[in-house]
Amino acid sequence: MSKQFKNYNDNSRYIYNLLMLLLTATKYFVAIMGGSRSLLMFAIHSTVNSVISTTLFISNKFSKKAADEDHPTVTEKLNL
Repeated sequence: MSKQFKNYNDNSRYIYNLLMLLLTATKYFVAIMGGSRSLLMFAIHSTVNSVISTTLFISNKFSKKAADEDHPTVTEKLNL
């Protein structure tokens, strides 16, 4: 992991996800009120991006756990 991401604050990730959720909700609202199909597509695209971002955030949390005897790292598995 690069040095610039080591000090990355978890609170900023929560804020980013919250802002993306608000932006997506706004896009859905405006698309429905204005009847714009293209804006609706942008809202769907933002929804997918939010799901991917949340999935990566959760997987990053779990990946920080250290290896133990029952769950060795990949390099330990390969060095038989």
